[in-house]
Amino acid sequence: MSMNAGSALAFECRNAQDAEATHLRWLQTQMMVAALSCQGSAAYNDFVHKNKVTLD
Repeated sequence: MSMNAGSALAFECRNAQDAEATHLRWLQTQMMVAALSCQGSAAYNDFVHKNKVTLD
């Protein structure tokens, strides 16, 4: 995760729940990029559908 000083400061000002949600959304985005880069979009789509309630 690349962050500059401004985004790092903004991240630190969040409460723990907001910070966790932000991190999980970042992780989901990284998984999507990896899936698209490695022709794994079908597996990623399966993961998203199986975990839709948790991801929303």
